[in-house]
Amino acid sequence: MARNLVLAWIAVCIIGAGYITQARATGSRTQETYSSKSNGFSVTAPAGWHRIPDNVIQQFRKAAFTDAAAKKMHFEVAFQARTQPWFVHPYIMVQVVDYGFQGQPGENQMRRLVTQVTGVSEKDLKSVAKREVAEAVGNMGTIKTEFIPAEKKFIWEFRADVANVGRVRGFCVGHFGRKKLVMVNCYCLESHLSRLGSTFRQVQDSFEFHPGFEYQKIEWYKKPIVIIGLIAAGVVVLSLVFRRR
Repeated sequence: MARNLVLAWIAVCIIGAGYITQARATGSRTQETYSSKSNGFSVTAPAGWHRIPDNVIQQFRKAAFTDAAAKKMHFEVAFQARTQPWFVHPYIMVQVVDYGFQGQPGENQMRRLVTQVTGVSEKDLKSVAKREVAEAVGNMGTIKTEFIPAEKKFIWEFRADVANVGRVRGFCVGHFGRKKLVMVNCYCLESHLSRLGSTFRQVQDSFEFHPGFEYQKIEWYKKPIVIIGLIAAGVVVLSLVFRRR
């Protein structure tokens, strides 16, 4: 789980660094709402942005990461603003991550996962990315992290210096669902952040889980440990009742 999440951070460092396919963007420039049937969520791209073809995303994984790391990654959909070679800033990628255990995480588990995600380092990058990619990245660091328990999500803002690209900023929001974590990752050059900030926020606000895929709220009286306690208490009460007969 933690290693898969680290890959979301690494994406910001290598996309746009010149290692990915030079295929030109084609397709309509109309606003698109992407809906995932298998993972149960929807997100709306900015008006006029292009959807990056799935085969290009697969090329990105193979070009940037080791074979072992690439197999653990799942970038479901991506969008880019300009009709230039793919993965030129700004762009948006949506990553889906399996929890790695049965059921949905509790609040303490979510806090630990957020800490693991936002605590990655350049050393982590070298363990999963190909050498030419890892060597192009420096000064990785977190700017802001906020976990919002009531909304079952976290916000993560970060930066990294990329050779021949400049300083890159990332604005990610991770959404905890019933079975999986979905991260909406927005990337741009730091010099463009003031212009694109509102666009990124609109994309983040458009995200939603489909019914049945959202985090399931468990009422206190339905939790297994509480049920066990209620049963035990009930047995005690019954024993007292029968003793009085």
